[in-house]
Amino acid sequence: MLPRKLRSSLPLLTLSALVMLSGCSEKSEDASEPTSQTPATQSVQPDALVSVNGESITQQDLEYTIRRTFSQAELLYANEEVNQKVLQSLIAGEAMKQKIKQELSEDTLSEIAQKVKAYEQELFIKEYLSHYAQPQPVSVSMVQDYYTKNPDQFGGATIKQLEILRSSKPLDDELKQSVLQNQPQIESSDDWTQLVQNLPGDLVLQKTSSAGQLDTRLTQAINTLNKGQVTSAIFIEGNIYFAKVVGETTLPPKPLSEVSGQIRKMLSPQQVRKAVKRASDEVVAEAKIEYHQ
Repeated sequence: MLPRKLRSSLPLLTLSALVMLSGCSEKSEDASEPTSQTPATQSVQPDALVSVNGESITQQDLEYTIRRTFSQAELLYANEEVNQKVLQSLIAGEAMKQKIKQELSEDTLSEIAQKVKAYEQELFIKEYLSHYAQPQPVSVSMVQDYYTKNPDQFGGATIKQLEILRSSKPLDDELKQSVLQNQPQIESSDDWTQLVQNLPGDLVLQKTSSAGQLDTRLTQAINTLNKGQVTSAIFIEGNIYFAKVVGETTLPPKPLSEVSGQIRKMLSPQQVRKAVKRASDEVVAEAKIEYHQ
């Protein structure tokens, strides 16, 4: 009987393992015999545990599958029941592969071969990069330079004090036109508090800052303004808005000592990309490359 942890791990086996778990353990000896559909033409390896139509399954194949399937594989090697279950899954998988290869079209077989080739290349690239693409550590000067150029990322943002003139409710076309006729006066006025009393459209004056919760369309327009400038009329869900920047406050950034670790984490991927590009450029420069088209 398998321990509870091992029983809970069995669903992690491959699809072929799930097929075998239902009852082929009692026929494990028969599974290794060549079928009449696929004659044994392969040379069986000396270290084979079993062969399927002449195709060897070795101890190395078994151990690799266990390592890939279980998180604590080293504890499972001594469990003969688990070994047999995994071995039966490998037998089933090999039999499936051989049978379907006989039925697939040349196009499908070619596509599978391309996928295998691409995956093999990925594995070799991973190994190459682990040997030749060691990233340089992020230097103190790199951290200082990034901190100096991006103060807004560390609390050094500029907050704009705003006056927003808006309608209290959606305007009909007549009122919209009436308000727009007064736009030159709105843009040139230094005192919106007094001005709002004489404008049509039931306009209200709101004082806030760019740090507040504003509609995205309004925020985008405000970000383009300097102190004293006014947005053009902005319509949001039928309401009309004007915004004026009346002041600016630049917040001091956090000290470098507090954010240097954060900056290093941000710059590390850049160092990795540089190392990968350098390793790629070097190996390509050493290779003999010929284009045949």
